[in-house]
Amino acid sequence: MDPNPLPFIEITVSDVSLGSGSFGTVFAGEYGSAQAFQEARIWYKLRHPNIASLYGISKSNDGYPCLVIERFQRTLHNRLMSDPKNVPTLQERIKWLLDISCAYEYLHSCNPPVYHRDLKPDNILLDEHGKAVLTDFGLSTVQSMSSRQRKPRVGHYLYAPPESLVLDYVVTSAYDVYSFGMTAYEVLTRHRPFLGQVQESDPYIVMSWICDGKRPPRCGTKGYRPQADSISDEVWQLINACWEQSPILRPNFSSITSTLKKLSKDLGK
Repeated sequence: MDPNPLPFIEITVSDVSLGSGSFGTVFAGEYGSAQAFQEARIWYKLRHPNIASLYGISKSNDGYPCLVIERFQRTLHNRLMSDPKNVPTLQERIKWLLDISCAYEYLHSCNPPVYHRDLKPDNILLDEHGKAVLTDFGLSTVQSMSSRQRKPRVGHYLYAPPESLVLDYVVTSAYDVYSFGMTAYEVLTRHRPFLGQVQESDPYIVMSWICDGKRPPRCGTKGYRPQADSISDEVWQLINACWEQSPILRPNFSSITSTLKKLSKDLGK
């Protein structure tokens, strides 16, 4: 018997935005019951300050399963884009990336490792003190034979690595590292990957670019149209390492965390 059974919480679910009420709710109706319970079983056992706590599972008013998590103020994406007069500092953004790297370092050190496979700014939440936490484990897998996926790609195409587009791809930690590189690019430039590129709205074109080794250009590069925040040489080197075409060339999150701690410390001087 599971010593920590997933609790069912009796709540009345209404259409409230994230941040209202005493806790947030993550609706999982589109996944169906089986997917919601899979997500809940993995998520409920995780304990880390940079991973949103899952309190239990409930049902929405129309009978769909939903996951009940702790309350947060907003998503990272919302914080980056909502107020052009209150742009987050570079130090804040590096700290958010450090928070998320710490979360992934924990996930990948679990026995067996947990692979999230859906990192993007919308799946990062911020608390009232500005701490970043990871959420949405709907695509996560525990390392096992089931890590082999029979369908190509699962996460959003802008953040999924090229190897995941192949049938019978075996999920590894390198998937999350690649997604982290794309997410770091978006956090630091405040523009989604490939924004301003011709045909960037066509997912099949973008996926073909990714498979061919194309990556978003550095700010200031010739032909880069949007006005975006600049990226230092050291940070650009880290991003490039994370989205390497070959999975075995990407760093692990222990190395990424170490680099970000140094960057954060240098910015705080």
